[in-house]
Amino acid sequence: MKFSLPLRIDEPNGPRFELAIEQFKNGWFFVFRGTGFGLRETELEIRAPAQGSAESVDLKKAEAVIASANHLFQVLNDASEEFKMLVAKLPVRIVVLYDYGMGALELAEFNNGEFSWHDGYPKTGSAV
Repeated sequence: MKFSLPLRIDEPNGPRFELAIEQFKNGWFFVFRGTGFGLRETELEIRAPAQGSAESVDLKKAEAVIASANHLFQVLNDASEEFKMLVAKLPVRIVVLYDYGMGALELAEFNNGEFSWHDGYPKTGSAV
């Protein structure tokens, strides 16, 4: 994976989207409607930000973030045959993030149908 500012797009078509797909094929992340998509060697990684503070993310909020990321993934699949072909056989890992502006903390992930909290989370009593 390469580290730089990802290309941000709002629509899954047009020249910016085509550039995002070209960069995606070369290992760069792109951000579609606030959620990051990147090809790893063995998986598609989706980096989805949670709203509010890291401490406010409980299971219900994390599941909502994952559902939103899955929806955006489906939008991309429906809009682009090329994107769909690139990710068709890859497992999908969704990472729930708290983005604090200068970086992000990984709070939880959904991988191979399994939800798990990262070390140190959850921080709230209502989280499972």
